[in-house]
Amino acid sequence: MSLKDELRRQVSVPQARQQEFAKFQNSLKLYREVSRNGINCHDLLFILRRYNSVWESTTPIEIEDFPGFVRFFESTHAFTTIKPFLSQSFFYRMNFILQLSTIHLWTSLEAAHSRLAHSLGTVQVAELFLNSLSTKVEPELKNWERKAVLIYAFIHDCYHGPMGHSLELMHDVFAPGNYRGKLDKFFLSRALSESNSPLHLAISAALGEDPDKENILSYLSFFCNKREGKKVHKERYFLAQIVDSNFDADRIDYIFRDSHLLGLPEFVKPNKVFDAIERATTVNWKEEASRLNLRGLAFAAEDKATIEKLLTRRRELYLNYYERRSKLIVDEMLCRALYYLLREKSVFPVTVGPLFEDQQKVISEISRLTDADLFHFAYEAGAPLFSQLLIRDILSARFYCEVHFADLAEESAARASKLADLFEGQIGNLKKRKAEQLGSILKLSEVTHEEKLGILRNLVKEQSFTPQDVMWYFMFVIWMGGFTARLRIERLLWNALLSITDFREVVRKYYFQKLGPLENKLEAELFNFPLVHLSVPTYVSNRVREIREYAKELNTETMLFRDASGKAQPLELKLGEGTERSVLFVMLSAPSFFKSPSLRPVIQKTFEELVSGFKWADIEWLNNLPH
Repeated sequence: MSLKDELRRQVSVPQARQQEFAKFQNSLKLYREVSRNGINCHDLLFILRRYNSVWESTTPIEIEDFPGFVRFFESTHAFTTIKPFLSQSFFYRMNFILQLSTIHLWTSLEAAHSRLAHSLGTVQVAELFLNSLSTKVEPELKNWERKAVLIYAFIHDCYHGPMGHSLELMHDVFAPGNYRGKLDKFFLSRALSESNSPLHLAISAALGEDPDKENILSYLSFFCNKREGKKVHKERYFLAQIVDSNFDADRIDYIFRDSHLLGLPEFVKPNKVFDAIERATTVNWKEEASRLNLRGLAFAAEDKATIEKLLTRRRELYLNYYERRSKLIVDEMLCRALYYLLREKSVFPVTVGPLFEDQQKVISEISRLTDADLFHFAYEAGAPLFSQLLIRDILSARFYCEVHFADLAEESAARASKLADLFEGQIGNLKKRKAEQLGSILKLSEVTHEEKLGILRNLVKEQSFTPQDVMWYFMFVIWMGGFTARLRIERLLWNALLSITDFREVVRKYYFQKLGPLENKLEAELFNFPLVHLSVPTYVSNRVREIREYAKELNTETMLFRDASGKAQPLELKLGEGTERSVLFVMLSAPSFFKSPSLRPVIQKTFEELVSGFKWADIEWLNNLPH
């Protein structure tokens, strides 16, 4: 740096800091003006800004070296590329987001490593891929292409919301209803496309005067939306696969890191993975779905065993940790606390009009809170009391417990699929008959609730379907991924339970032991919130089209290896023993008070009667049920 540049820097940095400090002071002033007794949707923004404004400084932090963390693979030059990004406050936020969300609360206390450590580890593995491929591709990799891959490896998780994937349960609340990817990728993609987003500003500040800035930003958007961008970048598609594919830098690091910090036995030597990456190459192959000729990653057939072991361990992590039932219970408590709070402040349901902008801003700001700030925000936002009680129970380890569990066997899934085809077929036939009778195609959609339920009842009677088959069909096809829809079913169950006189007294006794005597108004308010929660696995519920791929540990993209003639061939994997356990289930959880031998059967019986009664299967009626 020249003397002139250094002098310019010494002047510009204090000026920038003065401007940022003025913005921070203003956010504190607005925060103090908010009334704690009447916080509405707009007022919530002042609380959220108080937390999030700290991450929006674009003047660099002076960092001498990287913080210490567990390193499974050696990196030579990658950290030099990433250092300017670590010196941006926005990215250092990842040090306050836990990689394994709520697992440390109940399952494993030591599973408290951060997203920042994982992101740095992903950068190391990504460099191994780049070093391996640099001499195997034509044209040769450019320096800015390498830089783009390393930057994406570092930022790929920067839009993980508080508590990581736990808030994926609220998928249809935080993202558009037709979006089926992960929430963090939704927010990351949106931020990369907005030039004034905190992410975009942080990247631009870190890149400085880099002449390839626009090329790098273009590649970052491509990596985040590789399915949309592969037509333009088909010859460089393999670069997107380095961080996002079946066997990528992201998976390799988190499987090693999570296994190590969960205290699991070693499943494969790091050197074996290093060898698999060293032997990786690229091949031309025609993707069936898009019919595009792409240049993608390919692995050596001799490394199949190593890849199988790694993906088998991932499967085990999902079954025993990421989707562990005790973890899901904590996630459900957290999501309901947040949902009821936001509903109280008129953030949900989203309306059309002037308030809509504030509603969207609140959702966006919540996605950028840290783990600790989420709890602080929930406390500061205040009502309803039920949300406050849920947060207090989580923080003091008074977790709900399982009171009922129903597993979905493979044969039930097959019957539910058959039921779906027959049901939709008969609905279609009924619409046609009605149209012919009325002589108008406009009447095609007029099928009454009673007619729909009648068709279901006849199918159950004539085709030997069980009420459980009907439930599986609606739960895993109609309601898949719908948090608000499941809350309505939950409320229907809760109303059925409260209609039992003895059960109402039990709830009153529970609150008496928890809070002491309650005023009638407060008791009525608390009785309005279901204490029995309905759960389905988060991964499965958000990826309805990937259930089969999940069971095989593959997504919709084929893994390839290069045969002796240099042609691309599908890489068929076997995932070992003990991985065929069902990942589809319905679980009911409630405070431990309700786990008693006398209460548990009542909850189970009421739920089973709800399933067999068909009332909850009436989609339109359920959509209009107050929530």
